[in-house]
Amino acid sequence: MTIKEYNTIYHPAHNKAVSFVSCLDHALEKCDDNSRVQLDVIGWDEQTKNLLLHALYIMDQQTKDVLKYENTQWWADEFRKLKEVQDAENNS
Repeated sequence: MTIKEYNTIYHPAHNKAVSFVSCLDHALEKCDDNSRVQLDVIGWDEQTKNLLLHALYIMDQQTKDVLKYENTQWWADEFRKLKEVQDAENNS
């Protein structure tokens, strides 16, 4: 994943997911009892909400770590190539 992909694809989608999970309770206040009963039946509660929010947080941290590693690795690869060129010039 590139920084551009992170900023234009991943991050907006992640923010929407966090917002959805965080605001679901508020949205349900405006729904009928049938909707709340259906969510109770499938097990939606504060613990489930917190688990999903925590999973989204961990996913975001892991994505940032991978992105940071990939960018660091790119610089390391470029440095290695530069060093190889310099060594080849010194040996000629």
